[in-house]
Amino acid sequence: MELGKEFTATCILSEYGRQYTRATADDISWMFRNVTVDRKYYTKINESTISITVNITEETKSPLKCNVISHVLSHPESKNVYGMLFTVGYPPEMPKNLSCWVLQSGDQLSHIMSCTWNPGARDPLLKTTYSLHARYYSTNISNMSIQKNYGELDFQTMPIYTTVTIQVEAENELGK
Repeated sequence: MELGKEFTATCILSEYGRQYTRATADDISWMFRNVTVDRKYYTKINESTISITVNITEETKSPLKCNVISHVLSHPESKNVYGMLFTVGYPPEMPKNLSCWVLQSGDQLSHIMSCTWNPGARDPLLKTTYSLHARYYSTNISNMSIQKNYGELDFQTMPIYTTVTIQVEAENELGK
Protein backbone atom coordinates (compact mmCIF):
# COMPACT_ATOMS: atom_id res chain seq x y z
CA MET A 1 0.00 0.00 0.00
CA GLU A 2 1.26 3.43 -0.86
CA LEU A 3 2.03 5.75 2.02
CA GLY A 4 -0.07 8.90 2.04
CA LYS A 5 -2.89 7.37 -0.03
CA GLU A 6 -6.37 6.38 1.08
CA PHE A 7 -7.28 2.70 1.22
CA THR A 8 -10.78 1.24 1.37
CA ALA A 9 -11.58 -2.30 2.50
CA THR A 10 -15.01 -3.92 2.68
CA CYS A 11 -16.18 -6.74 4.93
CA ILE A 12 -19.34 -8.57 3.87
CA LEU A 13 -21.14 -11.12 6.02
CA SER A 14 -22.50 -13.87 3.80
CA GLU A 15 -26.02 -15.14 4.37
CA TYR A 16 -24.55 -18.29 5.92
CA GLY A 17 -22.22 -16.19 8.08
CA ARG A 18 -25.09 -14.05 9.33
CA GLN A 19 -27.14 -17.13 10.21
CA TYR A 20 -24.18 -18.89 11.83
CA THR A 21 -23.13 -15.94 13.99
CA ARG A 22 -26.48 -14.11 14.28
CA ALA A 23 -24.44 -11.00 13.54
CA THR A 24 -25.23 -7.84 11.58
CA ALA A 25 -23.06 -5.07 10.17
CA ASP A 26 -23.14 -3.44 13.62
CA ASP A 27 -21.15 -6.44 14.94
CA ILE A 28 -18.28 -5.98 12.45
CA SER A 29 -15.04 -4.36 13.61
CA TRP A 30 -11.75 -3.68 11.85
CA MET A 31 -8.24 -4.02 13.30
CA PHE A 32 -4.76 -3.11 12.10
CA ARG A 33 -2.49 -5.62 13.82
CA ASN A 34 -4.23 -5.72 17.22
CA VAL A 35 -5.50 -2.14 17.32
CA THR A 36 -9.20 -1.58 16.63
CA VAL A 37 -9.92 1.08 14.00
CA ASP A 38 -12.12 3.91 15.32
CA ARG A 39 -15.72 3.53 14.13
CA LYS A 40 -15.65 7.04 12.66
CA TYR A 41 -13.76 5.49 9.71
CA TYR A 42 -16.51 2.88 9.12
CA THR A 43 -19.20 3.18 6.47
CA LYS A 44 -22.26 0.98 6.90
CA ILE A 45 -23.33 -0.04 3.42
CA ASN A 46 -26.21 -2.33 4.41
CA GLU A 47 -27.13 -4.74 7.23
CA SER A 48 -24.33 -7.14 6.30
CA THR A 49 -21.57 -4.89 4.96
CA ILE A 50 -19.13 -2.41 6.50
CA SER A 51 -16.25 -0.68 4.75
CA ILE A 52 -13.42 1.42 6.14
CA THR A 53 -11.39 4.14 4.48
CA VAL A 54 -8.10 5.08 6.08
CA ASN A 55 -5.06 7.13 5.13
CA ILE A 56 -2.01 4.85 4.96
CA THR A 57 0.83 5.97 7.27
CA GLU A 58 3.99 4.32 8.57
CA GLU A 59 1.99 3.54 11.73
CA THR A 60 -0.52 1.47 9.69
CA LYS A 61 0.49 -2.05 10.70
CA SER A 62 -0.19 -5.35 8.96
CA PRO A 63 -2.36 -7.38 9.05
CA LEU A 64 -5.74 -5.73 8.49
CA LYS A 65 -8.45 -7.93 10.02
CA CYS A 66 -12.23 -7.96 9.85
CA ASN A 67 -13.77 -9.35 13.04
CA VAL A 68 -17.38 -10.23 13.76
CA ILE A 69 -19.03 -10.67 17.14
CA SER A 70 -20.77 -14.04 17.18
CA HIS A 71 -23.94 -14.25 19.26
CA VAL A 72 -24.26 -18.05 19.06
CA LEU A 73 -22.76 -18.82 22.46
CA SER A 74 -24.12 -17.56 25.78
CA HIS A 75 -21.45 -14.82 25.76
CA PRO A 76 -20.62 -12.82 22.60
CA GLU A 77 -17.30 -13.78 21.07
CA SER A 78 -15.24 -11.88 18.46
CA LYS A 79 -14.17 -14.03 15.50
CA ASN A 80 -11.75 -13.11 12.74
CA VAL A 81 -13.48 -13.66 9.38
CA TYR A 82 -11.07 -11.96 6.99
CA GLY A 83 -7.52 -10.67 7.00
CA MET A 84 -4.87 -9.40 4.67
CA LEU A 85 -1.12 -8.92 4.97
CA PHE A 86 0.42 -5.86 3.38
CA THR A 87 3.52 -3.72 3.21
CA VAL A 88 3.67 0.05 2.99
CA GLY A 89 6.00 2.21 0.97
CA TYR A 90 6.33 4.45 -2.06
CA PRO A 91 6.75 3.87 -5.76
CA PRO A 92 10.35 4.60 -6.74
CA GLU A 93 11.33 8.05 -7.89
CA MET A 94 12.60 8.37 -11.44
CA PRO A 95 16.39 7.98 -11.45
CA LYS A 96 18.19 11.15 -12.53
CA ASN A 97 21.66 12.25 -13.61
CA LEU A 98 22.61 9.06 -15.45
CA SER A 99 26.35 9.08 -16.21
CA CYS A 100 28.17 6.30 -18.04
CA TRP A 101 31.77 5.65 -19.05
CA VAL A 102 33.96 3.11 -20.81
CA LEU A 103 37.61 2.57 -19.94
CA GLN A 104 40.27 2.65 -22.62
CA SER A 105 43.71 1.06 -22.41
CA GLY A 106 45.93 2.19 -25.26
CA ASP A 107 43.78 1.87 -28.35
CA GLN A 108 41.55 -0.84 -26.81
CA LEU A 109 38.09 -0.02 -25.43
CA SER A 110 36.66 -2.12 -22.63
CA HIS A 111 33.48 -4.01 -23.54
CA ILE A 112 32.01 -3.02 -20.14
CA MET A 113 30.14 0.27 -19.74
CA SER A 114 29.79 1.44 -16.12
CA CYS A 115 26.95 3.76 -15.10
CA THR A 116 25.87 5.68 -12.01
CA TRP A 117 22.69 7.62 -11.29
CA ASN A 118 20.83 9.38 -8.50
CA PRO A 119 17.96 7.12 -7.31
CA GLY A 120 16.13 10.02 -5.62
CA ALA A 121 16.00 11.37 -2.10
CA ARG A 122 12.97 9.45 -0.82
CA ASP A 123 13.51 5.87 0.37
CA PRO A 124 10.78 3.71 -1.24
CA LEU A 125 10.81 1.41 1.85
CA LEU A 126 10.12 -1.56 -0.47
CA LYS A 127 12.46 -3.83 -2.41
CA THR A 128 13.22 -1.86 -5.55
CA THR A 129 15.04 -3.19 -8.60
CA TYR A 130 17.05 -1.02 -10.94
CA SER A 131 17.75 -2.04 -14.51
CA LEU A 132 20.02 -0.55 -17.14
CA HIS A 133 19.11 -0.73 -20.81
CA ALA A 134 21.13 0.09 -23.92
CA ARG A 135 19.86 0.22 -27.48
CA TYR A 136 21.75 0.72 -30.72
CA TYR A 137 20.85 -0.40 -34.23
CA SER A 138 18.60 -3.40 -33.59
CA THR A 139 20.53 -4.55 -30.52
CA ASN A 140 19.16 -4.33 -26.98
CA ILE A 141 21.23 -4.99 -23.86
CA SER A 142 19.82 -5.06 -20.32
CA ASN A 143 21.18 -5.64 -16.85
CA MET A 144 19.38 -5.80 -13.53
CA SER A 145 21.54 -3.89 -11.08
CA ILE A 146 21.94 -5.15 -7.54
CA GLN A 147 22.80 -1.63 -6.41
CA LYS A 148 20.43 1.31 -6.34
CA ASN A 149 22.86 3.74 -7.97
CA TYR A 150 25.35 1.71 -10.06
CA GLY A 151 25.27 -0.85 -12.83
CA GLU A 152 27.25 -2.23 -15.75
CA LEU A 153 26.40 -3.23 -19.30
CA ASP A 154 28.43 -5.84 -21.18
CA PHE A 155 28.50 -4.98 -24.89
CA GLN A 156 30.77 -7.91 -25.90
CA THR A 157 32.15 -5.48 -28.51
CA MET A 158 31.81 -1.78 -27.75
CA PRO A 159 29.89 -0.01 -30.54
CA ILE A 160 31.74 3.00 -31.97
CA TYR A 161 30.68 5.74 -34.37
CA THR A 162 27.00 5.19 -33.57
CA THR A 163 24.38 6.53 -31.20
CA VAL A 164 23.76 4.35 -28.14
CA THR A 165 20.66 5.10 -26.05
CA ILE A 166 21.12 4.29 -22.35
CA GLN A 167 18.34 4.40 -19.77
CA VAL A 168 17.83 3.27 -16.18
CA GLU A 169 14.49 2.09 -14.74
CA ALA A 170 13.44 1.66 -11.13
CA GLU A 171 10.55 -0.66 -10.23
CA ASN A 172 8.85 -2.01 -7.11
CA GLU A 173 5.43 -3.48 -6.39
CA LEU A 174 3.88 0.02 -6.36
CA GLY A 175 5.12 1.05 -9.79
CA LYS A 176 7.88 2.16 -12.12
